[in-house]
Amino acid sequence: MSKYLLIFFFLPFLSFFQTLTGVVQDSLGKPLQNANVIAKPLVEKAGLKFFITDHLGRYKLELEKNTPYEVKVSYLGFQEEVLNLPANFTIREHIFKLKETRQELKEIVINYDYQPVVAKKDTLIYDVKAFANGNERKMKELL
Repeated sequence: MSKYLLIFFFLPFLSFFQTLTGVVQDSLGKPLQNANVIAKPLVEKAGLKFFITDHLGRYKLELEKNTPYEVKVSYLGFQEEVLNLPANFTIREHIFKLKETRQELKEIVINYDYQPVVAKKDTLIYDVKAFANGNERKMKELL
């Protein structure tokens, strides 16, 4: 029984991951919701880790031990910020403060030609939603 107790006591210390948590904010200290946090390993054996911040700008990354990472934070309209972490980093929390870029998006025009009936060789394809108004009960009413 005591053997199992020792195993459960030391189990958290045998973890293969290091946790990095924190907040992504703008220069005024307001949290940035849905910011992209990407941890790219600087060695090939490890996998890419990512997180999208919550409504309070918080993130949590579970990074592999003994692996150096480059953590990039990006948000639309703000300059990207990079944090380089060595293989066995000691920091557990980091606050990213992003600066505005003052760039505005230009107008986006989407040209889409909607066709409710499409002819492909000897086949006609109908988009049923284009002909339905919601009062049809049977297929023949729709046709």
